[in-house]
Amino acid sequence: MASVPTPQTFFPGEKVTAAKLNTSTKTVQDFILNPPRCMVGRSVSNVSVPTGTTGIAIPWDLEIADTDSMWTAAAPTRITIKTAGVYAITGNVGFLHALSGWRNGSIHRNGALEGMVQIHPVQQSNHGTHMTVAMELRCAVNDYIELWAKHTTTGSPLDIAGGSSTGVYNNLSVRWVAL
Repeated sequence: MASVPTPQTFFPGEKVTAAKLNTSTKTVQDFILNPPRCMVGRSVSNVSVPTGTTGIAIPWDLEIADTDSMWTAAAPTRITIKTAGVYAITGNVGFLHALSGWRNGSIHRNGALEGMVQIHPVQQSNHGTHMTVAMELRCAVNDYIELWAKHTTTGSPLDIAGGSSTGVYNNLSVRWVAL
């Protein structure tokens, strides 16, 4: 777990040396330049989302970046916050093509809906549907973030694309931005 550094304070009459300034500012600067962040994606197979359900939390299989040990394959749908603060959260969901119904992607914190985007797909059989949901959330240590997918296509389940070695088509990222 990273901790937000506290800048050193100097007292009246204290001799402030270059070494003291370097020590007190370097820790803060290093934290700001490399804050806690995590990005996960899908690199293997498609994920099937059943029709008419409340949706599913997308299971991730690719760790793209993780500076604070927030993701583990043992809990593949979750990014667990290790450093309290405000996080910029972005989720990308890409459904394979289908002609009917709505699609949505939503960000959940500790299992509760926090934000959602919903769209109607392009009415062509060879086009998929891609959406991005983004927000900032104040998170406590051990809060967990998930990206859920849902659709209302009639008939069989609809797949979320997999198979990207970089995880760029479907991914979830969190980045610490403030206390």
